[in-house]
Amino acid sequence: MRTTRLLIALLLLLAAAELYSQNLPPVIPEEVDLGVNGILLDDAVSTVNVLGDSLIFLEDTPYESFPHVNYINEDSTELLVLILYYGSVTNEFSLFKIAKFTQPFTEKFTVLPSVGSFKTFKGITLGMTIQKVKNIFGNNLKKEIIRDEVKLAYNLTSEYPPNYERDSFLNFYNMYCYYGEYTFKNNHLIKMEFGFSYP
Repeated sequence: MRTTRLLIALLLLLAAAELYSQNLPPVIPEEVDLGVNGILLDDAVSTVNVLGDSLIFLEDTPYESFPHVNYINEDSTELLVLILYYGSVTNEFSLFKIAKFTQPFTEKFTVLPSVGSFKTFKGITLGMTIQKVKNIFGNNLKKEIIRDEVKLAYNLTSEYPPNYERDSFLNFYNMYCYYGEYTFKNNHLIKMEFGFSYP
């Protein structure tokens, strides 16, 4: 009986892994991150699995003009904004933003009680040092210093000459440009956004 349960559990795990891998591009460039806490870019299935299918969208607010949903972590220290572009399939978010949560915050948000901190597909979390982020994404990041903040940024665009890794990734999502921006203060990550540019 125990062997049967283990076999069923293993089969379910393999089926879930197969489904998960079908939603990933065949090639993932080093500078690319794919999601946050199990929610993948442009993937409604992962969104519904993590957040359910009754999301309350906000639109055209002072914080964000595109339809979006806001979440905070269990101790109300981090904010996750999931952005849906016009013309996208419901629950397929193309841009993720994570920042320190500060009051007053006038938009509606939902608390995710089981989330201690927001963590990206590649393991990026707020508070990481510049060097740790560079170790994950490599050195193809552009560095910009604005007052007391350091911003690391990169983008991938379809351009000539062709590049198999970059073009395979962008073609998988049928998008032209992917970017990521990571802002640091006192050598610690305070906000990030990554995903696709609006076409």
